[in-house]
Amino acid sequence: MKKILNSLASLTFASSLTTNVLACNANNDSFTVLKEIDMVDGDKKLETEKFVNSFHVDTPTRIENGKTYNGMINDVQGALFDGEFWNVYFLNNSESTFDDEGKQLGGEGTDWYRMKTKDFIHWEQGGVAVKKWHKWGDAASGSIFFDKDKDFSNKGGYVSLVTAYGGERGQNIMAFQSDDGINFSPLNNEEPILKNGEPDGSYPNFRDPLIIKRNGLFTMYLAQGEEFGIWSSSNPLSGYKRVGTYKPLYGMLECPALYKMNVNGDVNNQKWMMIYSGNGNNTWFKPKKSDKLSTGMYYTVGTLDENNIFKEEQEAKRIDFGSDFYAAKFWNQQNASSDIEEGQNSLLGMGWMSNWDYATKTPSIGKWGNLSIAREIKLNYVNNFYDVSSTFVDLKNQVEAIQGTDSDFENNKLNSRSYQLDLDIENLNSNKDILEFKLGNSFFENKIRLNFKKNEITSSRTSQYKTLIKNSGYLQSRSYKANIKNKTDIQIKLIVDTTTIEAQMPDGSTISMVKFSDEKENEKLVLQSSSEIKVNYKYYNFKL
Repeated sequence: MKKILNSLASLTFASSLTTNVLACNANNDSFTVLKEIDMVDGDKKLETEKFVNSFHVDTPTRIENGKTYNGMINDVQGALFDGEFWNVYFLNNSESTFDDEGKQLGGEGTDWYRMKTKDFIHWEQGGVAVKKWHKWGDAASGSIFFDKDKDFSNKGGYVSLVTAYGGERGQNIMAFQSDDGINFSPLNNEEPILKNGEPDGSYPNFRDPLIIKRNGLFTMYLAQGEEFGIWSSSNPLSGYKRVGTYKPLYGMLECPALYKMNVNGDVNNQKWMMIYSGNGNNTWFKPKKSDKLSTGMYYTVGTLDENNIFKEEQEAKRIDFGSDFYAAKFWNQQNASSDIEEGQNSLLGMGWMSNWDYATKTPSIGKWGNLSIAREIKLNYVNNFYDVSSTFVDLKNQVEAIQGTDSDFENNKLNSRSYQLDLDIENLNSNKDILEFKLGNSFFENKIRLNFKKNEITSSRTSQYKTLIKNSGYLQSRSYKANIKNKTDIQIKLIVDTTTIEAQMPDGSTISMVKFSDEKENEKLVLQSSSEIKVNYKYYNFKL
């Protein structure tokens, strides 16, 4: 495994700025800044490195027959462990390009692409796993099923459940098989295992299949607009009949996943957890429940009846509270081979770091989109509520660290654009304090504000790029009720790469956001506080 020399500094700040600086946010809330700390002064990137991340998965560059392909990536499809590598699958349209208004300029259709990793920080290209342009269309979102009982074919192995986009035929569900997860071939004589049943040209929502095997049935959950249609058959390749629906909050539903979880790690206390993509701005269904956080990942808990129909016991809650963690997939760490009835202590997952409000309008060098870092989630029961805790995979163990001193910080500014910053903040007045992180320069700014009096965390941002400067989805301020009251000492983790910031807050909640610099100025990270806090930090440089 490649080792990188990095800097770690454990420092305490005693000095403060006591000038009466007034800080504001998008909600016009202001506070007097009593202490300001310049934390990181990130160097400008070369033009050839513009928008290129160091340890996040970017759109892969492929060269075939002398031609270079880049394009766009989006939805994560799942992952498999082959004994040495984790193989992560996602959608990739290698031929797509977009104009300044986000309009696609040819290059239709997506493949399933595979990247592999041992540690979720160093990545290798694996190539196309499920090819587009079979006779029913391309290969869009779905999921992976481990066919250990050889129900789909006498080969067993892995099955990719795929949404085929077929022009006038609309969306239909296909199955592909692979022995090793490298190359998948169509099953069922290249015919859909479930057709949408509507006339050609009607194009209904009929996508993102998830299949579970339980009680002698193969049960498929499909995203069908504002609800998940539930289909069942005794044969995984045919004969599906609709047996029910599940309609959670935050419609525009996509990307379902279903697992039995050990609550608080207890095998004697288990709940089924449904995970899905939704739109928190949606006011069509239960408008008073809108969380006004835009699209993102949600979870809820409940039971499965004898027909494998999910019965919700608790309304959905956000997994990540930022703007850019969507179309994620989570998988069990025992690999896909474990039984559906086996309770999981935790799941590992990754998401697409973008948002359809601006996904095709972000600045680029011919590549659009990247994936998040991996995170582990657990289901806990706290204060009469089932809550998901998220922890980013431990990146810092992949690097060698050098400790610094106060003078090291003063004389040698931390200047990476790809780093992890672990903060211990002390001497908070938890009843009135405000902390605000600002990352950016005069061209753009991403903010995260912690308001301890309101028990609220807010993320917001600005951009001078012409396609984003007035984009309401990109500029939307996102606030949520947190659990940060009555805390005088807190820990915060910031993980930053060229176009990303992923943050873990003191209550364990996470915020994922993208950002785009014009590279004409350094990118600075500044912490402002309404009181005389004391900060200790550890800094890890992940410039690969």
